[in-house]
Amino acid sequence: MGCPSGSRSTIGNRVVERPRRFESCPHRLKIIFLNIWHGHVWDKLQEFILGEAVTTDAFCFTEVGPELQTKLANLLPDYRPFYDELIRTDYLDGGIDGQGIFVKSGINVENNGKQYVYKVTKKDCGVLQTMEIVINSRRVLIGSIHGKAQPGHKLDTKARIAQSKKTIDLIIFPGSRPRGNIKKTEIRFLNAKILPIMYLCHLV
Repeated sequence: MGCPSGSRSTIGNRVVERPRRFESCPHRLKIIFLNIWHGHVWDKLQEFILGEAVTTDAFCFTEVGPELQTKLANLLPDYRPFYDELIRTDYLDGGIDGQGIFVKSGINVENNGKQYVYKVTKKDCGVLQTMEIVINSRRVLIGSIHGKAQPGHKLDTKARIAQSKKTIDLIIFPGSRPRGNIKKTEIRFLNAKILPIMYLCHLV
């Protein structure tokens, strides 16, 4: 982790900084969690990503097809891509869904994987991606999930409550072993505008 030093890129009429490397200096960990809707607004998406990449340690994207993952990898050459391809869905043009995490080069990544926290179908698709990274001798556990979208509203349902309980158990006790002194009240939840996304991050 460090301070960025890079070049400038032009997108449309806007000039954005594009990082080349990180130099050693202390700063807070910055992670962006975003449902990118299969890149349907690509021009604005890439402008946002390049602008934020100057100071971002990791991007966690949901609704990412294989071809879009390749475009993102080309857009972010200074990041290590981790991708979980899922299934072909009945929404968003019937494409293959997936989720991707991009971690800044130089950050140590350990134990990345995915967990199913609800039944995945062609109309309701997503997983919990988990990853452990080590920064400044501290271990950080990242969880990025495309939450259960159906039945279409954002209210609590039995299935969503079960999904949340399973996710909490997987984050706090992966492999049935405790992780530090994290409390359930320290886990934060975020509802995106398009589909529910839950994100978790803690130091151990």
